[in-house]
Amino acid sequence: MSVVYDYEVAPENDYFVNIAEASMDMLGESTNPGAALVNVLPILQHIPAWLPGMEVKRWAQKGRGVTMEMINVLLRSVRNRLDSGVTTTCVITELIDRLSDSRGRLNSQMETVVRDVAGIAYAAGADTTVSAIRTSYLAMILYPEETKKAQMEIDNVVGSQRLPNFDDRSSLPYVEAFFREVLRWHPVTPLSVAHAAYEDDIYEGQFIPAGANVLMNTWYSSVTLLWGLLPSDSQTTQGHFTMTKLIYAEPHVFKPERFLDPDGSLSDRYPLTAFGMGRRICPGRHLADATAWAAIALILAVFDLKKAKDDAGNDIDVLEDYQDGLVSHPKPFMCSIKPRNPQAESLICDTNNIA
Repeated sequence: MSVVYDYEVAPENDYFVNIAEASMDMLGESTNPGAALVNVLPILQHIPAWLPGMEVKRWAQKGRGVTMEMINVLLRSVRNRLDSGVTTTCVITELIDRLSDSRGRLNSQMETVVRDVAGIAYAAGADTTVSAIRTSYLAMILYPEETKKAQMEIDNVVGSQRLPNFDDRSSLPYVEAFFREVLRWHPVTPLSVAHAAYEDDIYEGQFIPAGANVLMNTWYSSVTLLWGLLPSDSQTTQGHFTMTKLIYAEPHVFKPERFLDPDGSLSDRYPLTAFGMGRRICPGRHLADATAWAAIALILAVFDLKKAKDDAGNDIDVLEDYQDGLVSHPKPFMCSIKPRNPQAESLICDTNNIA
């Protein structure tokens, strides 16, 4: 919200965030393979929404309304600030400066470009980044030894008098490896985003007919081609992704060391397929990388995440269990989050330091 719209969200129940989350929830449900029969029988889109059995069309109309409200209301908020003479610097204002004519005006086409670029930047980045950060919570709880190693590195390099920042990133190889393992261990979009072939094609001997839906199966090391809804063995080609044993030994285990060289320095390996691949790779991956790294480094620096206790003092189990959807989140779990020490508590409470 800050980068795209120069907007600081409320601590809770923020109007703009609520709209965006509602839109993303509907998007996630609609993009699952087989989510709607209209994807297989496009002719259904011409049937009136009021007819029985056309709930999906009414649902889609509602989703469109929520999405248009999300992208329009935020753009208007920036426009209102600019018209009021309030200094505003963000993606929106940068795009307006670049795309305006000599009189400082945007034509209707450029207005749509600005609106949609900003809208997709938030919609595509917010939920995915949250998923990665929640996965880091899960890793910190289930793998305490690896978490301690990352915290010790921060203590040794950064100390306890300040928070880590981007200038420290190159000096924190284990924290970097921890972050990369978060991306690999449970990719945010296990099936990436569905694509479609415009025309017949052949790739490494695999025939891809025009109209085929192509899913990059980030999680299970394959690219799956779907004609309709049901894949078959003949419609799968092997790739090298996050769970490939030939590249990642014990792929289901969280092991940051896999991104380190034997001498402890950071290797060149990076789970880039977490962001897609080819020409359609996520254009916001650099912002996502920086945002998730910063959040994970800050959490490691000042908090201890552990299993919560029940009334009898026993650990409450935390399951490595994920929700289905375009963006896959860990299912809710109980945990204990406390400042690591008095110095950490001071850093958390010091709003000037946080700023």
